[in-house]
Amino acid sequence: MKKLFYGSMFLTIASLVIGMFSFDNFRDRVYLAAMLLGFISIFAGLEYLIRNANKK
Repeated sequence: MKKLFYGSMFLTIASLVIGMFSFDNFRDRVYLAAMLLGFISIFAGLEYLIRNANKK
């Protein structure tokens, strides 16, 4: 489960970063940057919940 979580997190962030460099439109880059920040915050929250669930 952890490997799947970290693998999907890495693939999501990598695809968004690659998309930011491949698009020439500034609006698309800003949209992808916002998605990247949103996904990072979601994954950080999920990681926090997973770590707290393992402590119990």
